Formats: sequence, C-alpha cells, structure tokens
Amino acid sequence: MRRTLVLTATVVVAVTACTGGGSNTSARPAVIYSAVIRAVLADTSHPNISSDTSVFVVADDERSPTPLEVQADIVEELHELATIRFVDQRVEAIDDSSPNRPVNDNGILITLGKIPSGASTVTVKAGRYFNATDTVAYRVTLKRTNAQWKPIATTSVPCRDLQTPLC
Repeated sequence: MRRTLVLTATVVVAVTACTGGGSNTSARPAVIYSAVIRAVLADTSHPNISSDTSVFVVADDERSPTPLEVQADIVEELHELATIRFVDQRVEAIDDSSPNRPVNDNGILITLGKIPSGASTVTVKAGRYFNATDTVAYRVTLKRTNAQWKPIATTSVPCRDLQTPLC
C-alpha cells in the first residue's frame, strides 16, 4: 500500500513538473480581456493613449474581482500600450474632490464584464469612464483564431442612455 502511494505521488509530481503546473487557467481570460481593453482604447472618440496613460481597470461586479494571475497577464500583455492599474472598486480610480469626478492621473477607467462561455466567439461588455459626463458602454464581440482572440465587432452607446454598472 505504502509503495503504491509513493509511486502515485511521484507520478503526480512528475506530471505537474512536466506540464508547468497544469493548464494555465489565466490564459483565456487574460487574452480576451486584453483584446477588449485594446478595443475600448482604440475608440477614436477619446484622446490618444500612450504608454504613460494610466488605465485603471475594475470588474463590473466588485464582489467578483479579476484574479491576480489574470491581472498580471493583462499587465504583461499591454505594458507597451498603457500603464494598466487594477483597482478593487471604481472609487479608487476617481477624484471625488472635483465636481466633474475625473479619473485620477488624467487617466481612464475601464470596467470589464464577465466573459461568457464560448468556444470560438464571445461578447464581453465593458465601460469607459473619463469623468462624470464622458462615459461609454461597449459590447465587444471577439472571435478565436488559434490561440488569439480578435475583436470582430465593437458597438458603443453613451452610458447616460443605459442603466448599467459598467459606467
């Protein structure tokens, strides 16, 4: 019995070591969210984004934050595009002392909705907030080609026309 247990433990350790710790559960959400953030930042209705721009990111459901592994992968993926900062709550990114409630550091706040299940096509809701009068909600549809998720459609609507936690 002891010999079987030791053999089983050895096999489990060997398999885990050979596969790099198992499947990378952060890969799919990180790649999808990175593509959504790129699509939102590509919207030409706002100023140009540079690698110095502070882009604050928050989950639309603050009770279900983006896992740290996914955050790290997104920051790595987008580091040349902008300075990505994850916050647990929207208020952490907004200057409440100003009447227009702008985003701190002249930045942008992006709110990410949940990723639905889907093998090759998904639609993710997102929001973009500059200040109390400049908010937009997005619906970004992505298609998977090999390991990449590419936006195939991005629609937007001013948040004042919606009742949504995204903006």
